[in-house]
Order: sequence, then C-alpha cells, then structure tokens
Amino acid sequence: MLPKLEQEIRNLHNLVGNAIMEGRHIVVENGSCKFISGLSMWEGDAHAYDHDDQPYIEMVTSPNNINGELMGPIVNKANGMLVHDLAY
Repeated sequence: MLPKLEQEIRNLHNLVGNAIMEGRHIVVENGSCKFISGLSMWEGDAHAYDHDDQPYIEMVTSPNNINGELMGPIVNKANGMLVHDLAY
C-alpha cells in the first residue's frame, strides 16, 4: 500500500474516533471476495450459520454494496473472527 494512503486512513480514523488503529493492518483490495477466495469456504447466509463448535471468519462489508446500508456482524459468536471490509 502507498505509505501516504495508509497514513491518511489512520489520520482519518484518529480524527473521527471511530476505530482503534493501533496494532491493526490495512489491506487495500478491490473487493474482499478476491482477497479471501482461496483461503476459505463459503458457508452461505450468515443468518443461517449454526456451527457453534467450529471457528469461523465473518466478513462484514459496510457500507453494503447493494444499498449503502451500514452493516455490522451477524454471527458474532465466541469462536469467530471478524474482518471488516470498509469502503473508502
């Protein structure tokens, strides 16, 4: 990533106060699906996820690509990890 872009993203979040940037990584990609396609298996609709005993990664895309609605996690269970795909 361009160092200037990374610094401006960090400055913006620090100014607005909407994200903790310390110790976090910023990944620039043209859509999260390309980034994770080889790393995971698609399980379908997050509302229907019922594998309580298995670890998972939930992609939170916000704002939503279809209607611009701000989104949050849906599954949000103890053994999961959230990855936030934010649009700038």
